[in-house]
Amino acid sequence: MAHWGIRNAVHLRVRPLQPRQLSQLIEDTRRNQLEEKNLPGLGVLLELMWQGSTESERNHMVQVLHQELQKEPAQATQATHQ
Repeated sequence: MAHWGIRNAVHLRVRPLQPRQLSQLIEDTRRNQLEEKNLPGLGVLLELMWQGSTESERNHMVQVLHQELQKEPAQATQATHQ
């Protein structure tokens, strides 16, 4: 039942943010990879995106994810920092 607590907390925290602020939050979390405590929040955001996406959008997300997973970890990290 604890996972619902995380979902609700993240949802309530990001709900008032504007699109630009959401983008900044994601970028800040991605850049600061040492802060692994933020990873569950990104998971909640991904879940929300997935729920609100069409099948075509989901297929696109899966293809992008698959492509990124084929890269070596250091290569994928460098690509996201450019």
